Amino acid sequence: MRRTLVVNRLLNKLYSRLCGAKWAKVEAEYLANSNSDLALQELQRAVNSIPSFAAVLRRDFEKMDEDSPVGVSWFSEVAARYHVCEKQGLPEFALQLASRPHYLTNVPSAVLDQLLLDIRDNSTLLRGARFLALLSVKSSPEPSGLELPGWKW
Repeated sequence: MRRTLVVNRLLNKLYSRLCGAKWAKVEAEYLANSNSDLALQELQRAVNSIPSFAAVLRRDFEKMDEDSPVGVSWFSEVAARYHVCEKQGLPEFALQLASRPHYLTNVPSAVLDQLLLDIRDNSTLLRGARFLALLSVKSSPEPSGLELPGWKW
């Protein structure tokens, strides 16, 4: 339990740094009370100022649980449709960062540095990916208690 608590706090600090302090606060409130419709609405509003982008993510988040290539393709299409991101590969990186940041150590450092710079300049994309991850976590919680989805990569 202690390990899970520590890892979840580290995740909150990571996403606070990448998505902003306001996001981290809203995410923590949602995780503390995921049955609250108000907490879910606040989280959805925190994704970005384009409400329809987050609304589509909320409505169809189960597509991420089906199959990763299908989910990545869907998320990339939604991000492009709402002019959140049209850069090839960045939506997949955002999903990976939102769902399993510990695996990114396998990415060569020069590539990872550039992707992190790109995601820093597009925190809406990462907040959208993290929103999907949180919705998946709450719809089918991981036995470990970690606040990361069990998407198959």
